[in-house]
Formats: sequence, C-alpha cells, structure tokens
Amino acid sequence: MEQAASALQLPYIRSEATLLCTPRNPGFSCDPAITKQSCLYDVEHDPCETDNIAETYPDMVQHLRGLLVRHRQSLVPQSNLPTAPFSANPSVWGDIWTTWGSGGEVG
Repeated sequence: MEQAASALQLPYIRSEATLLCTPRNPGFSCDPAITKQSCLYDVEHDPCETDNIAETYPDMVQHLRGLLVRHRQSLVPQSNLPTAPFSANPSVWGDIWTTWGSGGEVG
C-alpha cells in the first residue's frame, strides 16, 4: 500500500504536475456569459485549452448541456455555514487543500 506524500514532497510533486501554457491572445475569451458561445476543449490533447472545438462537435455540446441541466434540476438549496476560519485557507498549509479542524492537518 502506498503511503501519502509527506509535506516535504508536496512542493516537488506540485511542480511536476504544473502545466506551463503560452499566453493567449489578449482578446481571447471563452466566457459564455460574454461571448454567448459554448466552449469545448479536448483537454487530453489540448490541456492549455487553446482550441475551442465546440463548433466541430455540436452534438457533444448539446449532450453536455443536457447533463448540466439535469444536474441543476437535482440540486437542493445549500444551508450556508458561517464563514470558515482563516485556518481553512490553503495558504496556511503551503497551498495544499486538506481537511482542517480535525487535528490531521498537513503543515
């Protein structure tokens, strides 16, 4: 059984998992609220999301939109909790998302 990474290993693991993308054109936007267009990417082959393939695959866009609509219909209102304490902020734990308040924090 593999052991969890130690706090000392995490910065290296994070650096190895970081994808460096070239900057996009300044006018590039794939925000449907602004462009009124869908955005679809093949993240396996285009992890930097530079080639919007929504027009090439309209059936997939419709399928995914339908899944989103069904998902939204299944949601129930959330019961808002008070604002989380500062100790819940990942920056406190070396930018690592972890449980907090249970005594098992990484840090």
